[in-house]
Amino acid sequence: MGWAQLAGGAQPLGIPIEFFKFYVFRDANWDFKSRPLNFDGDVDLSNRPEIQPVNAVDPDLGKFFARGGKLLLVDGWADTSVPPKVAINYYKAVVAKLGAKSVKDSMRFFMVPGMGHGPGTAGDENFNFDALKAIEAWKQTGKAPETLVVGHYKNGMEIGQRLVCQYPQVAMYEGRGNTEDPMSYRCK
Repeated sequence: MGWAQLAGGAQPLGIPIEFFKFYVFRDANWDFKSRPLNFDGDVDLSNRPEIQPVNAVDPDLGKFFARGGKLLLVDGWADTSVPPKVAINYYKAVVAKLGAKSVKDSMRFFMVPGMGHGPGTAGDENFNFDALKAIEAWKQTGKAPETLVVGHYKNGMEIGQRLVCQYPQVAMYEGRGNTEDPMSYRCK
């Protein structure tokens, strides 16, 4: 559903154009029309080690965790800009690289049902929460969030709240109570 935004009709989205022009090809004159991407080789070029700090897909967060860093990774199941499987694969790659114990101490991953590309209150339907508050509480108390409670918005108005569970768990409706009340759900 997000291909139209990314492909942009006659002109693709600017972010990937600039990324390939200035980081991958290092050619300010590169033009996707005269030299289209070759997915068999150009994607490999975009994963060169010197590009990784910009590409932000390196799963080795060891130095960040060693400094006491805490990472709250949140994606929406309805995200059309960063497909959910990309976030899931990244989380799994971090676990594979650093081990489950290190990740459990320093990282939490939540997939929000119905949320698009990031939290917010605008649009037909959206979900919002205070990520900074969650990380600050984690850092100050040493207790990592096991769940999130997110506000559920329709057309800019909060209509309720939902429980979001730590991946791979999901919030399951208990079959009774208000569907906009997080107490009506359990993580399973």
